[in-house]
Amino acid sequence: MDFDDKNRKIHFDILSIVDNSIKRLDLDSEKSYGCFVLEGEDSQGHFFVKPHVYLSSENNLAIISHDFSNELILYDSVGEFVKKINYESRFTPSSAKSINGKTITSREHAGKEFQYFF
Repeated sequence: MDFDDKNRKIHFDILSIVDNSIKRLDLDSEKSYGCFVLEGEDSQGHFFVKPHVYLSSENNLAIISHDFSNELILYDSVGEFVKKINYESRFTPSSAKSINGKTITSREHAGKEFQYFF
């Protein structure tokens, strides 16, 4: 996994030992991850608060998801996109509400805003 904090992007790199190459996949083509990355600056410096990303496998498929969104992205064993699944939960919202545009003034403020995603 590669996290590009500044541009709020996430990539998944797949290494092929057959032809010694690396294939880079954009895991956030619809910007569902990037809108939940909080950025700020305080006396300790520049910081980012990001959703957790989950990677698992089942039936020769890589399954990737992240906090605050009800979507799963599936790739096959050679890194080809299979499908994106958006599921509707009966008990939780489909997605957290983004706070894009708000200015984060401290790490404590970021922590409080991050809690609104839950």
